Formats: sequence, C-alpha cells, structure tokens
Amino acid sequence: MAAVARSLAGVEVPILGSDKVEWIQVTVPSSSFSSAAASASQPSPLANGGAAFAPRDAAGCHVIVGVDTKSYLIWRLHKDSPNILEVVEVIASKEFPQTGLHLVFQDALCPSAFLCKNVINSGSGNAYLLYVLTVSGVAYLLNLRSPFSYISCSSFPQSEYMEFNVAPPTQITAVTAAAGCLVTGRQDGVVSCFQLGILDPSSPGFATELRDDVGIGRLWNLMSRQKAVGAVQDMVISDVCKRKCLFVIHADGLLRVWDLVSHNKVVSYNTSSHELEGTKPSKLWVSEANYDANLISLAILHDGVPLSDIEMVAVYHFGLSAGDKILLSPQPSSQSIHLDEGKLIDLKFESDKLWILKGDGSMLYDLSQTDFKMEHTVAYGLQEDFVADQLFQSSEHALDDLMWTDHSIFSSVKDQAAYLVSSLYLRRLLQPGVYQTTALRATLLEHKKYISDYEFQSLTMDGLKKEIFAIIEGEGAATNSSTVYYWRSFCTHFLRHWCQNSTPYGFFVDSSQNVVGLIRKNSVSLFRSLEGIEQLIYGFSDEFNYMKSSGMSLQDNGIDPEVLFEVLRCMSHISHQLGPAASALYYESLINPIISSEDIMSQLLKILEAGYCPSVTSLIQQIGVDAAWEKKQTAHRSQRKFAVDILVSLNSLCSKATNWPLHKLQG
Repeated sequence: MAAVARSLAGVEVPILGSDKVEWIQVTVPSSSFSSAAASASQPSPLANGGAAFAPRDAAGCHVIVGVDTKSYLIWRLHKDSPNILEVVEVIASKEFPQTGLHLVFQDALCPSAFLCKNVINSGSGNAYLLYVLTVSGVAYLLNLRSPFSYISCSSFPQSEYMEFNVAPPTQITAVTAAAGCLVTGRQDGVVSCFQLGILDPSSPGFATELRDDVGIGRLWNLMSRQKAVGAVQDMVISDVCKRKCLFVIHADGLLRVWDLVSHNKVVSYNTSSHELEGTKPSKLWVSEANYDANLISLAILHDGVPLSDIEMVAVYHFGLSAGDKILLSPQPSSQSIHLDEGKLIDLKFESDKLWILKGDGSMLYDLSQTDFKMEHTVAYGLQEDFVADQLFQSSEHALDDLMWTDHSIFSSVKDQAAYLVSSLYLRRLLQPGVYQTTALRATLLEHKKYISDYEFQSLTMDGLKKEIFAIIEGEGAATNSSTVYYWRSFCTHFLRHWCQNSTPYGFFVDSSQNVVGLIRKNSVSLFRSLEGIEQLIYGFSDEFNYMKSSGMSLQDNGIDPEVLFEVLRCMSHISHQLGPAASALYYESLINPIISSEDIMSQLLKILEAGYCPSVTSLIQQIGVDAAWEKKQTAHRSQRKFAVDILVSLNSLCSKATNWPLHKLQG
C-alpha cells in the first residue's frame, strides 16, 4: 500500500501533576503464594499449569459512568516490577489526583488488569471491582473504595478481596474479565469462565468451559475425533445488544464469538487467507457496536509477515442483528493495513476510524488516526517531538541552524553571545512540558555532579539554574565560542533520560467526550485538536487540497482561501530559511535586556536579503576547514533557492490579491 500523506491534526498536552503522584502502598496477602511458589520451583514451571506471559510494560484505562460524573480508572504495570499494580482514579470534573494506589502482590501479574463498576455489591461502599491474574494461575478479585482511602504500608482488608487458583493442566495464554466473570484461554484452545464474585468457588456452575458442541452433538463428538483448535491468543469481552459477548482469536486464525449469558457460540470464522499466509494472530481489538449501521468491527494484529519486518492489521466488519439471540454475519467484509514502520504498541476504535500508536524501538513514537481504507490519515504530535524541538535535538541540522543564527545575529555582541545562548537553553530546559525532575537529576549525576534526592527536591528554580550552569562552565564553555556544542551534549543526555522515563505504554479513547489520552511510564497526557488558523500553520501542506480537507470554511468568513494559501506559502519559505532558532533568539531578546529586539529584527532581515554570513574563521575553529567551506556553499545554495521561491510566491500573491478590497487587507 502506498504511503499516505499525513497532516498534523493535534498535539499532546501533559496533565499537570500526573508525574508527581504519591503512591499509597498496600500489600495484597495470598494464601496461595506458598503453593504457587513451590510449583514454580519445578524444572518446567509452566508445563503443568500457570500463565504463559512474558513480563512487559502495560497500561489501560477503564471509563466508569456515574450518576453525576465520569471516572477514568488508569492502571499501569512495569516489567521491572511485575508484582506491583499502579491504579489512579481520575474524576472528570476534578484536578488530577495527588495520590494513587500501589497494590503489591506476592507474585508477578499477567500484564493486564480489568477494572469495572461494582454492580455486584454496590451498597458495600466499594465502588469498583478489580480482576487480575498472577503468572502462577491465581485469580484475584479486589473491591476498591472510592476515593482510595487506604493507609500506606498496610495490608489490603481481607474482607474486601477473594482469590482463586484457576491454574489448569495446561498453560493459560490469555485472560479477560467483566463484572462477575473471569475468562481464561489455554494453550490447548479451551476457554473457561469463572463466576468470580457471583458464586462461591465450590458452587455448581462456578466454572464453565465454552464448547462448540451441545446436547446430542457432544455425545457424537465423544465418539469421533474432532479437530483441535489452536492456542488462545487473545480475548475481548464487549457489550453487544445489552449482552456480554466474548471474542476469541486462536493461533490457527480461528475467530470465535460466544454469548456469555447462554454460553452459546454466536459465530465462528477462519481469518486465514492468502495475504495472511505465514503470519500468526497475536492481538485482538473490538469496536463498540454500531446499531445505526448494524455493524461491529474487529482488528487483529498479525506477526511474522514473510520476508519482512512489517506488521499487519486485518480489520473485519461483521453484520449485526439482534432478536432472541445475537446474530453476526458469517462472512464479514475485511481489509488489511500494513504498518510500514515501527511496531504496534496499541490500537483503538473510534466510530469509523482507527487510532494507532507505534514505536520503532529507539524511543521514537508515532500516533495517527486513519479511516478503515487508509485514504485519510492524520498525525498527532507527541511530547517527544516537542521536547526535541525545544532543545534543538530534532535533527542533525538543528544544531547547525542554532550555530549559524548565533554567529550571524550576535556578531555585534560577541562577548555576550555565550551568556545569551545559555539563557535560551536554560529557559527552554526548565519550562513546563520539557522539565522533568527525574531526567534532570539523572543528567546531573551523569556529569559527575552528585546531589542527593533531598537536596535536589529542595532546590529553587534559581538553584537549578546555578547547578546546570556550573556544569556548562566546568566544560569550559562560559566564554567559549563552542557554547552551543556543550549545551547540545547536555541536552542530548537529558532527552535520552526524558524518553526513558516517559515511555508510552498505551492510550485510551472516550468517544462520548472526544477524549484521547496517552498513558506514559510516569505521566498521563491528553490530546487536543488544532483549531482555526492552527490547522493551516502547523498542519500546513504544499497541497491546496489540504485546506479543503481541514474543515475550515474560509469562504464563509469572507476570506479568499487562495490568497490566504499564498500568504502561508510565503510564511513557510521565510520560516524555512530562518529556521526555528531565529524565533527562539528573537523571543530571548524580548525578555533579556542585553540585546534589543530591534537589533535582532534588523539582523533577521539581513539574513533574508543576503543569507547567513558567519565568520569563516570561527567556523573553521569549530568544525574544520572542509566542513566549514561545505556549509558555506550549502548556505549559499539555500539562499539562492529561497530568493527564487519567495519571488515566485510573492508574484502569485500579488496577482491573486489585486482585486481584494482594501478593508480586507487592512483587517
């Protein structure tokens, strides 16, 4: 599939305080831990049961709709501490909470958790139910209070949780849950339901296996060989026509849907196809049922595309009808989406669109929204991009841009250039959205500046600036023309620590409120859409069609879209020629008395007229003779291209704006 041009539709906005949560640590006792530990000491720990899950970072969000408000229950599991589950209760009408729960289990958890409203015993004062499964096969049901009024370093109240060992003879390969029901899928393809929280484990009907055959068919199959299904890869419980349905994908490509009320099979469909030959399904997502279109959509991630590292997502659309029982069409429509770059981290449905979060394994991530046919795809700017841009780390050319702008603009105040550059970097490093306590302390320690956690927390903003500036001075950059390079190195280390402490774990979508949130390792963010003129500036494309697809009705506002397009094209040429460092240095001149903004503007106009003119001698001292002359020639070619492009755009603008009324030009 050809790559689709993407425009920027929105940006990530960190939630204030989400990275400063104080954790209430509560231990969950276990009567099964000793026996589970003994089982785990066997040479083949999972051969006779348990759960076959490798530790991994995981997160999720469950939306709870109340009478007056809505709650978002966010959970996280870190692969380096797989027995600790983090839970935060976010109330839509309130600020982000200052405290959250650290639930400490005796054994590692499977990388998933299931939170829901307590509809089983709502009068108990416990608002939520939490289902988890340990790797040794012990299932827990915890009744959580709201708010989380627990005492740190205490044990979870024994009367408010229950545990049950569900470990079967073969490995558990998938797990899911809903209120009153825990479902496990096994290596042998068997799916079991446990009415945990509804019935006592010793009661008849507590555990049920979902089988294809019922009645006389079961007797016949006992007498004949039935083809075994593949291992259960993933399962999802979804509400369809006010009934709980279980969607199951098996390793052999078989998709089965079950009615959890009647325990009857709704549909069975083999997803194997020529296009998917050689691949293996690994993950399943299910959309909300669309009752207007009578459709429900599924997405299945396939690994192992032959002769390629590319992952593939197959999307299926099942026709839906409801009556005495749920009916799904046996032959759904489908299409395949090839993920050209990166590995899929998470996927969500929203109406007739897909949200896709990918990572390339080197701390670079991508969030996009696309329609099912991949005909219109938009991107959302992640915080990594913002931090990198602010610290001039976004590309190899960012440093050159800052260096050339520095030499060209500050030629009249050479003695103060190092201070101005340091002031610029400090301001950007410590601004909200960039500054991160953990990352900065790790960077200071990396530069052999030991500072205790207590000392670091007690530092004021001025104190932080002094500590950072002392390191730069220690590198010999206080009065050196290479100040930019020392700051570049410092910020490279900071950005690496920032990314390591801010790994995206997953995201959530609340279609009813148009909310899209990103759950990171140590924080939570929301995405906002670009509005009005932002769509044309930040989402600007060289294609005029983008303006038509942006949703802006320019004609209704009395604006000629073609004229505005040419104005933006001129702005784009100027912005590209000056580079991002120019606006940063101009802003610095507005708040720093050392150099006036008029002087900066004068220098910027000279750059547009004649190009960058730094001293060749100073460049040779920093990067060598050959590199200096090469950059000089590159700058000359760039200036010639800019002169031609801006001339063409200005001529086009003049021709299209000739008949504009004067009041529109003045407005």
